[in-house]
Amino acid sequence: MMPVEKKLMKKAQRNLQKYFGYRQFYPFQKKILKHVFEGNNVLTIVPTGGGKSLCFQIPALCFSGLVLVVSPLISLMKDQVDKLQSHGVKAAYLNSSQSRRERKEVLNNILADRYDILYVAPERFQVERFVDLMKKTTISLLAVDEVHCVSEWGHDFRPDYLQLGHIKEELGADRILGVTATATKEVRKDIAKKLRLESYNEMVEGVKRDNLFLTVHRMKNEEEKNKKLIEYLQNTIPAIVYAGTRKKTDELTEMLNDELDYNAVGYHGGMSSDQRKKIQELFMRGQREIIVATNAFGMGVDKSNIRLIVHYQLPENLESYYQQAGRAGRDGKESQCVLFYCPDDEELIEFFINSSYPEPNVIRKVARWISRWKKKKLVVNFRKIREDLSFSIDSYSLTSVFTLLCRSGYLEKIRQQGYNEVYRIKQEINHRRLKNIDFARQVNLKQKKFEKLEKLIEYAINDDCRHRYILDYFDSDEDSTCPGCDNCNDAREIKGELPAKKKAGIKMLKCISRLENKFGLVTVAQVLAGSEAEKVKRHQLNKIEEYGYLDNLTQKKVRKMLKKLISAGYFVKTGGKYPLVTLTSAGREVINGARDIEVEFAFFEQ
Repeated sequence: MMPVEKKLMKKAQRNLQKYFGYRQFYPFQKKILKHVFEGNNVLTIVPTGGGKSLCFQIPALCFSGLVLVVSPLISLMKDQVDKLQSHGVKAAYLNSSQSRRERKEVLNNILADRYDILYVAPERFQVERFVDLMKKTTISLLAVDEVHCVSEWGHDFRPDYLQLGHIKEELGADRILGVTATATKEVRKDIAKKLRLESYNEMVEGVKRDNLFLTVHRMKNEEEKNKKLIEYLQNTIPAIVYAGTRKKTDELTEMLNDELDYNAVGYHGGMSSDQRKKIQELFMRGQREIIVATNAFGMGVDKSNIRLIVHYQLPENLESYYQQAGRAGRDGKESQCVLFYCPDDEELIEFFINSSYPEPNVIRKVARWISRWKKKKLVVNFRKIREDLSFSIDSYSLTSVFTLLCRSGYLEKIRQQGYNEVYRIKQEINHRRLKNIDFARQVNLKQKKFEKLEKLIEYAINDDCRHRYILDYFDSDEDSTCPGCDNCNDAREIKGELPAKKKAGIKMLKCISRLENKFGLVTVAQVLAGSEAEKVKRHQLNKIEEYGYLDNLTQKKVRKMLKKLISAGYFVKTGGKYPLVTLTSAGREVINGARDIEVEFAFFEQ
């Protein structure tokens, strides 16, 4: 390292202690800062809560120029800046939530070189005056938070992020640092392309979260989901419950408040910003222990002691799932991440994907309507179109078409009036020849979304280690030893219960006790796996306590586990052509608590 970089690292170490009270950087933070101080572009993947923000906050205290942070989190910028200011850092933010007077004051302070770090939303670069001001300012580092938003192949694409590649060049920023918690190899390549990074250092740091226990429950209906959800929440809080729609969020919040002793609060995009802020503060301060939310909640939320994340419905993809699950246990303590999988939930995600990428005939139909509207006015009223086309196009698809027409240069949103939006027609729209729209690309993007959904479903139904599956998905070469999932079940104790392996073994023996001398091994496995086989129903075996206890496993895997109990001498098969199961004296002693169960089986079986 050159002398200048050494001096900067020493300064960084001093500032870490002085402003933030930490004695040492994490190893990955040191690596990132080294590259930044050497003037290199860096793209880094760090888990939620891993300390990535310090990687652009510390340089703000070391460089002479301004560190410009691009973030989609308008609602959280104030909290982040307030925290920095409380540490003595000269920080500010600039976004649409401020009054004109407040924005003017910030701009004047930028001119006077009074800030070390400035947070802005990507939409700010559409304001010509701001861009002109930034051109006159020395930008020592352009930091892009949640950088996965740059990529259309990612899980949370934001069109306004696309301009950052040319903005970096236009502002003459010395270097760029992109940070996110989740991005596949394909997405990382696309990010580098979109940001026009000819050379950069890529760091994938710590995808695996050793303190998270990953579980999937296969559910048949909402009644089962609700019962299991209440069971979890009665034992483990604070918790976030993710639902797929605003309606379901409200329904679950009401149901939980009826069933539990402590209050749950709901959070979704249909609420006003003041409502959302109040609800978030209640949860952050611990005045509410359960928040039921859509994916509108959580990004950037710094609450370290969340012990449980439940996905009541499927998210769109594994990136979204893992980013949201990663909000649990940020303090390093054991926490649980639970996914409820019901095949019917796939239909909701498929609907959202199809609505996000409407068919060409739908796009042309809306374009034809707008071209007729233009004969009357040069502005388009979204609500009016929604009313006129409501019988043939759902509102989600209509919103996607308008977004596409804006990105393609045909429309421009000029104002928002509650839920209504008004657009200006920027150029002639010929519904037969929409030359600005790449329809083939739309098809590819939709296909990629469906492929990602398939990967999530595969994660939910596969019998292998869930942590290993996630590491493979994100192309991580970390140690694949399982720290805890339902498939591997590493026998950790949770909430003072018996280690999970032993508890499972005892449950299986209890099931055998109920069925012994009446049924065989196959039927026992069906009962434990929650099979809906006709024989199980006919004998009302779906009514016994152990029915479905291992419903997250296949019958084949349950049979393997049962055979290990046979090998250990806890039960035997008796009879001729169709042998029945019978407990041994050792098996009965285990059930009665007179003997400890000693058997080595894992939920992950090769």
